[in-house]
Amino acid sequence: MKSLSAQHTVIHPFAACLCLVLTPTISQSQQPANSDHAVHDTFDRTSLGQQWRIAGGTWKVVDNALRGNGMSETPKSATITRAAETGNAVYQFQFMLAENCESLRFSTGSKDPKTETLQSHLSLRITPQALNLCKATTLEKDSDTKPRDAASPEQTVSSTKLTLQPNRWYKARVMTWGPFVTVAIDGKRILKGSDPSFTARNDLIGFQCIGGPIEIDDVDVWTQTLN
Repeated sequence: MKSLSAQHTVIHPFAACLCLVLTPTISQSQQPANSDHAVHDTFDRTSLGQQWRIAGGTWKVVDNALRGNGMSETPKSATITRAAETGNAVYQFQFMLAENCESLRFSTGSKDPKTETLQSHLSLRITPQALNLCKATTLEKDSDTKPRDAASPEQTVSSTKLTLQPNRWYKARVMTWGPFVTVAIDGKRILKGSDPSFTARNDLIGFQCIGGPIEIDDVDVWTQTLN
């Protein structure tokens, strides 16, 4: 049984109707038109498997979900990646934050030829209070940018405030087309942004948590093509 899955489905009928009225919704599970299913992982197994590569922290499959924890690390981060060649794509996953989790970052990018680590092109940083859509930067090109840390400099393209409850499942859907990106949480479009760097081809996806633990489940990636 997946952790706290019942909490993901218990919604007061009035609250559900109110969300439908106040915010646009999208299908959370249907495959996009003109797309190929590039990644589908439900973690319905006991081991991590060979497709995921740990780049820091502790990652394991627990109760049929991927659990990451960086609490014992210095700094307190945990990172994991998986191969996924994408351009225009839809990325979808379920996530749950524990009370001690500072942030969860989902990233797409390319593989560093020397270290085989993920060089982020686009990332969605999720905290209990906000969503931030970010692009990778370099100190040479963006000398006035103050990077989050030396290992992963980034610049916020757009952000929005929201409140995410600990120990509750949410579903994120990140839709990219050329330089444009739209982010939905539980079927509600709540963040969008654009940047020319988002058009880069990707060969990896990755998750990183600061603090922890976090849980990830039902990871899907659909690559999109023109008609």
